Amino acid sequence: ATAFLRHATSKILTTRDLFNVHSLGFRGEALASIAAVADVTLTTATDAGIGAKIHVKGGQVESQTTAAHRRGTDVEVSDLFFNTPARLKYMKSQQTELGKIVDIVSRLALANPKIAFTVSHDGNMMVRTAGQGDLRQTLAGIYGLPVARSMVDFQAEDLDFKVSGLTSLPETTRASRNYL
Repeated sequence: ATAFLRHATSKILTTRDLFNVHSLGFRGEALASIAAVADVTLTTATDAGIGAKIHVKGGQVESQTTAAHRRGTDVEVSDLFFNTPARLKYMKSQQTELGKIVDIVSRLALANPKIAFTVSHDGNMMVRTAGQGDLRQTLAGIYGLPVARSMVDFQAEDLDFKVSGLTSLPETTRASRNYL
């Protein structure tokens, strides 16, 4: 339940630990904020096998059990803002909000190809990356295999910098400037 406490982390026990955190950041604030206004289930394990599953709704722990789970963490969020109807008023359409979520997760996946990301909505897979560290494979999980296959590798370096990545050809276009 520590993951859902505000400003809490299990990653830092001493001040020296501040220099050894190699993750995406602290969950404490984000998970606590989301769990306060949604129905959240977190399932996690450090090694394949037995892990933990916690269900929090409206900031209250509903259940906490052991669970069979692969290595890693899954966070499922549903009924966002169920207990704060005033917030629902200020949200755009469901499709607009889903688009924003997909955009944020896609950016995180591209910046962190060694981490697997999945976004599904009403049974439809929106984003699914493998987390194998392969940028082209990550692109396939976001934009589809044909787009990923059409990307061109590039690499440049000088004395101080080295840049590498994938770029699209001019004929690979999307309706929005946010994509490719």
